[in-house]
Amino acid sequence: MKKRIFKISKAIHKYLGLILLLYLIWMSITGILLNHPKAISSFSIPKSIIPEYYHVKNWHRGALRDVVFTDSVTGYAYGKQGVFKTTDSGKSFTEFMGGDFPAYPYNRKTTGVYHDKDNSRLLAATKAGFFKLNLSSGKWTVIESLKDEYDAVRIIATSDKLIAVTRSDMFVCNNTDDLIFEKTDAKRDTVSEYMSLTEFFFMLHDGTIWGIPGKILWDIFALILLFLSVTAFYLWFWPKKWRRLKKRNKQTSKRERKIFTFFFKYHLKLGVYAALFLLIIVVTGMFIHPPLVVAISKGKIKKSLVPGIVSKNPWNNKIRNIMYDHGRNKIIIDADGLWEADANLNQPFEKSAVKARIFAMGATVFRCESDSTVIVGSFGGLQRFNTKTGEVQNMLPDSGSKGFSRGYMVTGYFKTPDGREYFNSHTTGLFKIDGSRDNECFIMPEALNSNYRMSLWNYAFETHNGRIFKSLIGMLYFFINPLFGLLTVLVLISGTIDWLFRRRK
Repeated sequence: MKKRIFKISKAIHKYLGLILLLYLIWMSITGILLNHPKAISSFSIPKSIIPEYYHVKNWHRGALRDVVFTDSVTGYAYGKQGVFKTTDSGKSFTEFMGGDFPAYPYNRKTTGVYHDKDNSRLLAATKAGFFKLNLSSGKWTVIESLKDEYDAVRIIATSDKLIAVTRSDMFVCNNTDDLIFEKTDAKRDTVSEYMSLTEFFFMLHDGTIWGIPGKILWDIFALILLFLSVTAFYLWFWPKKWRRLKKRNKQTSKRERKIFTFFFKYHLKLGVYAALFLLIIVVTGMFIHPPLVVAISKGKIKKSLVPGIVSKNPWNNKIRNIMYDHGRNKIIIDADGLWEADANLNQPFEKSAVKARIFAMGATVFRCESDSTVIVGSFGGLQRFNTKTGEVQNMLPDSGSKGFSRGYMVTGYFKTPDGREYFNSHTTGLFKIDGSRDNECFIMPEALNSNYRMSLWNYAFETHNGRIFKSLIGMLYFFINPLFGLLTVLVLISGTIDWLFRRRK
């Protein structure tokens, strides 16, 4: 019976392992790359080897989030491709990223631009940090007081100060002339003692649950998985070569026999010692992507039970947007829900009175329109929310009864000085607010498509989650990680059974 189990387990380990070789190699390499975005931020992939689905057309895929107008004809469009300038009311655009503005695709992702009218400056929040532009000289320079910050989200103005936020922190500048920002301790009135299972699984999957040492440790296990994949092929291929040589009365070299012995020994040892950790990485990876993420989306775990580092900062890596509601003199933050506090920031943030619906990816449009109205957009639609009456108006032509749009994934919205409204869709690009196209204004510059490059980090991300195969297999890409992950679990378990059997024997 034991021999039969071993025979079946050995076959599973061998043949499933060979089938999964390329998958495991690409997951190992991309996993390591994703763990170190800063280290690879200067590398990018040319358009020629990127599926056409990703090529930027009509500002889609977040290439345009907003257009900030400094007068009736001059405006600055910004988004994931950087900043572009128009001097003819949007009829044409040119790239506007000189000086110290980030040069590489990953770092130039721009999530906010603020026009400082009193000082004739633009202030920009990018992946690489915060920058300012003197409109007279046209040169971007880093904001010195924020030069060490990364993952910038936005800069906004209240009645008497500027506020800059990153994914985790908030900075206040009381003198708008000198741009000296100081970090502020933005508290919440309630801090949950629980962590969502989704967040917990994410932190387990990339090792961040143990901080930088955890990420490095997980990198080592990814290298071990890469070693196991390469040696698996060699251990399968080499005996076949040896048999062919033997038939021709030839001997294998001593060097090849030593390599085989070394690979065989450490394939077994490293495989069994790393098996538990690799199982954790594989299983958590299966559950943080659709469709299995639905199974844990409502789950939670007590922070006291989390076996790792739990940040005491309630905003840690959660801030996705911020606005100033000048009608109520409130600061509103989008961070695992909407939170608000008086603009003086003397009191903790509490759950916001704004009840506009926001899709899981966060608010991509977040702005105050008037004393009583804010506009909130996300992948689920675009809404006006009246802060006095609580009334919600769906702004898109095909919004459903619950407020979510059936046809658009909103990544941007802007209004021209003469009152025309536009919104941008992640998949289909820029539209007028009524859903029609404008063939005369706000045409994307051709250079944005012809010179398109994708950052290495984004390329690794799209490959790691399987979405890069969408153009080949459609929505079936959702099942790549769950299916191949399950097969990898079988390979790891069968490999451990094989090792136990050999050791016992």
